[in-house]
Amino acid sequence: MQTIYQASNNIEAHMVKNMLEQHEINAFIEGEFLQGGVGDLPAHNLVRILVAESDFANANQIIDEWNQSQETYVSSNLIPTRTRKSSLGLIFLGLLLGLVLAYAFSRTPYDRSGYDYNYDGRLDDQWTYSPNGVALLNEVDRNLDGKLDLVFHFDKNGLIESAEFDDNFDGVFESTASYENGNITQMKTDTDGDHFADFITNFKFGVATSIEYINVYSGYAKKICSIHLGKIKICEIDTNLDRVMDKKETYDENGEINLR
Repeated sequence: MQTIYQASNNIEAHMVKNMLEQHEINAFIEGEFLQGGVGDLPAHNLVRILVAESDFANANQIIDEWNQSQETYVSSNLIPTRTRKSSLGLIFLGLLLGLVLAYAFSRTPYDRSGYDYNYDGRLDDQWTYSPNGVALLNEVDRNLDGKLDLVFHFDKNGLIESAEFDDNFDGVFESTASYENGNITQMKTDTDGDHFADFITNFKFGVATSIEYINVYSGYAKKICSIHLGKIKICEIDTNLDRVMDKKETYDENGEINLR
């Protein structure tokens, strides 16, 4: 491994690392956790980007082009200073712009970390964080086949707000889930790949309470089953699809229909 870049801080290091990885060059950060020992002071070349010797020339060219583009951007966007007094309108506009930029900054992904469970050099459980350390995204490859099959999205407070699932590991996310206060409230599943949810599971405080089997032609439930501690207890069925539940089935502790 060779040092290709010495970053002034962790943010810059991750930015350069991500840029190289977009060009299919594996890059590694060395000294990332040493910066904390010097507080808010510059890292003094403690944080370095490393690449394989075979990638050094290509990585060096990419970084040189990036540096040149940054210099060009700065020089072409210099604005002459003005001595006129700012009006109240400009002050208000500046404050508003500052708030917008602050929110955008807090939601902009800048740091990624995770776990490589099978040591193949690829993260199987990857987390994306905002600059203030709040989780934004969690992407997981549960069966370690190199394809994502579970994705969590987080709100501005770091609580889960939605998720997608590929539970049959075919590369298609067939289920989507919504969350409230960090607890799952509903999961919609497309079991036959027609892009319509035909199976809905409802939750209360994160616990499954009912399952709805949907008639995809009408969008209404054709069967609703209540769940208690993971077991189906009662099912109501619309046998003639007129949107009225006209049949009821009860189930025993073994999941068998009560015939009595």
